[in-house]
Amino acid sequence: MDSETTTWESLTTSEQRAILNEHDFPTLAKTYNKDISFFLGLRTFFANIQPSAGAEAKDHAPPKALVLNARRDLSFFEANYELIDNSIDEWRRGGKIADLKIKINYDITLGVGEFEDNAGGMDDETVYKVFIPGESTNDDLSKPMIGSFGMGAKKAIFRLSDGVRVVSCKSADFSSFSEVPEGWEKDPTWKTLDGRTDAIGVGLTRFYFLRLILPPNLDDISVLRARIGEIYAPILRGNEGGKKVQISVNKSPVVAVPQIVYSGADGVEPRTYIFQNTFKNLVNSGQDVELKFELTVGLLTHQPGEGTNREKDFGIDVYANGRLIQKYLKDEFGFGTTGLGKNTVGSRFVRGELHISGHSLGIPWDTHKREYFKDHEVSIWLRTVIRPFLVQYGQVSGTFATETEHRNTELVKAFTGIPATVPVSPYSPIIPEEHRPAFKFDRRAVKSKKPSAADPSTTATSPTNESEDTSGEGTTSEMEPPADRQITISLAPADFENLCATLGAQDEDSLGVIVYDCLTAGIVFPLNANEFSNCLRIFKVSDSTKLSEAVKNYLVALIVRSTPTSK
Repeated sequence: MDSETTTWESLTTSEQRAILNEHDFPTLAKTYNKDISFFLGLRTFFANIQPSAGAEAKDHAPPKALVLNARRDLSFFEANYELIDNSIDEWRRGGKIADLKIKINYDITLGVGEFEDNAGGMDDETVYKVFIPGESTNDDLSKPMIGSFGMGAKKAIFRLSDGVRVVSCKSADFSSFSEVPEGWEKDPTWKTLDGRTDAIGVGLTRFYFLRLILPPNLDDISVLRARIGEIYAPILRGNEGGKKVQISVNKSPVVAVPQIVYSGADGVEPRTYIFQNTFKNLVNSGQDVELKFELTVGLLTHQPGEGTNREKDFGIDVYANGRLIQKYLKDEFGFGTTGLGKNTVGSRFVRGELHISGHSLGIPWDTHKREYFKDHEVSIWLRTVIRPFLVQYGQVSGTFATETEHRNTELVKAFTGIPATVPVSPYSPIIPEEHRPAFKFDRRAVKSKKPSAADPSTTATSPTNESEDTSGEGTTSEMEPPADRQITISLAPADFENLCATLGAQDEDSLGVIVYDCLTAGIVFPLNANEFSNCLRIFKVSDSTKLSEAVKNYLVALIVRSTPTSK
């Protein structure tokens, strides 16, 4: 034991374990310039790993390069998600006998970690498969599995640690274990150290990460806990067959993020549309895959943006078997097309969640489950089915956008119940009248009633011509009431379609309402700090008041230039 040429970190795990057993803590602390508590903690960690007497080395065929190359594109966070996915799949496949409990613990100081679940456990014949590329037990296409590629957990394990042991228990008498030693990639053969050890508890599986490759810091631990609460929110909030899923990180429970706050305004309450489809010979795989879908859609109480009670964005969140793929998707479901413009005030209230249930072979995502594929066979089909539902909510939302009073008094009311479930046919998505969103409030009249001499309630408040004498030789009732002013805008068919798409209008009347409201009530839209700064620079102004005036002048000039006929 010579500290002049050897540091503790340069020792192999096997050498470290041997030295821990051969020397006392004061000697180790002095030799390697570390606290006694460090060695005490490390010896305790290794002592808790079950003994491996009678271990047998086994060869495996798949090339190691497959894992070595694949693990590089996983982050610390994604590696943990892969292990969680694996636990949830095993729990579901085993019949969800008890609540699933997943415990993730990292000792930043010691550079070691553990991952434990009670999903059911593995036996001698399957425990080694968690290390071998291509080995998977998720081949039943009738099950709603998250993982099926035979790579997720493997990449995660070798991304997290150099040297890993898995101990799994299906018997009260013993546990099965398999270990990949430190420096495994340097050995040209695929060998795992397999055997039996003490029982750790029926149904339990525990991974020991013997040497973390890139140990997390405290911020990483906090971020991991928060992200798990977002990615697995539906699973953490709900129950499956009366059973729940609980996850903790460094002994602190993970809490699901809050649910979307939908508007409870009469007629536009959120609804959950359910449908299913069997995809024949999916993506030329030779397999038929049945998928079930739940689309919950509604309107937000406020425009999205920063601030209390506001969603960060609008659009659709997509989950597969309870696991988030992506949030706030728009183009993938028809936003930006006629009747569902991305830049209109109305469309920005439309919010929803799409839940896909079925085997992961049919889920339109990448192998990391971080991206929803827009051009996948299933997603192309979904866009056609879902867009009509979103357009209907967009139409009602467009009305609220022009009805400022109702938007500020009715739309802001939060929905507190459970959305009504509406079964629909994906081949004829015509929603029954009672389940369609509708604006159930009195609309404001767009055109003013022209006053007449016979109408005693009509009184003039201003002269009809600015050059008239206003000294008042007669009474107000004798003065000529102001005539209505009318602006006519003639548009080519293509321009009309584009303007309807941009403003979220469905016909001439609704377009007129929107333009009228814009001209009389003004336009209000949020800007984040960066957008606000850019606008000040573009319009060459110094504050929000001057910016509003500059935008107004710009729009008025734009209307004048594009109005061929007026009177």
